[in-house]
Amino acid sequence: MAIQDAPDYYKEDSKDQDYCGLYNQGATCYMNSILQTLFMTPEFRSHIYEWNYEENQFWEEKDCIPYQLQKLFAKLQLKESSAASTQHLTTSFQWDSQDAFEQHDIQEFCRVLFDVIGETFRNSPLEGFIEKLFQGENKNFVSCLECKNESNRFEKWLDLQITVRDEFEKAISMSRDQDIE
Repeated sequence: MAIQDAPDYYKEDSKDQDYCGLYNQGATCYMNSILQTLFMTPEFRSHIYEWNYEENQFWEEKDCIPYQLQKLFAKLQLKESSAASTQHLTTSFQWDSQDAFEQHDIQEFCRVLFDVIGETFRNSPLEGFIEKLFQGENKNFVSCLECKNESNRFEKWLDLQITVRDEFEKAISMSRDQDIE
């Protein structure tokens, strides 16, 4: 369903509202959450706005991910409705309507988005801004207990994988253990 076919509450005048949401195309909630996070990062949003689309240098507008991201961010900022459609952005990723109903990995989506933006902004004043904003560095330290030899290795990253304990599963396990006793 396109935004023009959406219920009236998506189209209402929302200039008095603080924020504009994103319309879920099917199973795009993972994408919407990262897009809203990036939109709410002023430095990222500013750099996206600074970039200029040039038809002879890039893909067609409909296929240009940074251009479609600019347009989406503008809709979110202008708050012309209570929710903005991501359909033009997903089309620029070459997704068809079926892809919007398939759950994708948020980390992979973010990596693809960052890679495309980085490639598009190469050889421009905006080159490397993603790394400047989001890149971190780990120091891996190994020390031999016997010979006391030490080794350091630095590793750069744009995303971290962390284990989040599921408190619900923990509570269920504890409950089961208590029932068994």
